[in-house]
Amino acid sequence: MPYCNQCGALYDIGVKSCEKCGSTLPGIQEAQTERSTTDEIKSPKTKRFVAGVIDLTVAILLGCSFLLIRGHGLGAFLVRKSGPIFLPFIYLLLKDSIEGKSIGKVFMNILVYNIESKKPSGLIDSFFRNWVFALLYIAPIFWFVAAAQIISGKKKRIGEPKNTLVITDEEYNRLK
Repeated sequence: MPYCNQCGALYDIGVKSCEKCGSTLPGIQEAQTERSTTDEIKSPKTKRFVAGVIDLTVAILLGCSFLLIRGHGLGAFLVRKSGPIFLPFIYLLLKDSIEGKSIGKVFMNILVYNIESKKPSGLIDSFFRNWVFALLYIAPIFWFVAAAQIISGKKKRIGEPKNTLVITDEEYNRLK
């Protein structure tokens, strides 16, 4: 139990004034509370947009490179003559699985953060965040919708689970 600074009387924690002398008692500083909500975290919308463009470019380049080697070795294995090219979609599906960063996010100093585990996203988070973009035929529609959502400043884009959020590296260092 603490003592009053003026008269030395004992007092209970939480009492605001001394019962003996009436002086104001020092309050115990509350521990800095963790951010339980993501409302305080700003969405790095420009960085997210540029990272998305970089990642889409990487996926397109991966697809083009395998078109060039379509009938040879590994390219023949991954690409059927009339089927889809799998490598770009595998990249899009798993792009945030290594410490929450894709190639685009590395360049833009942002990452995907799992709010519940308080860690960068992993394989499962990446899968659930990006499955929409890995689909062959509907992906272009969702890329435009996601781009519009990011540009408008929304923290969450289409297909993004509630437990993940894109934050800057600086913000992540503060949350650690």
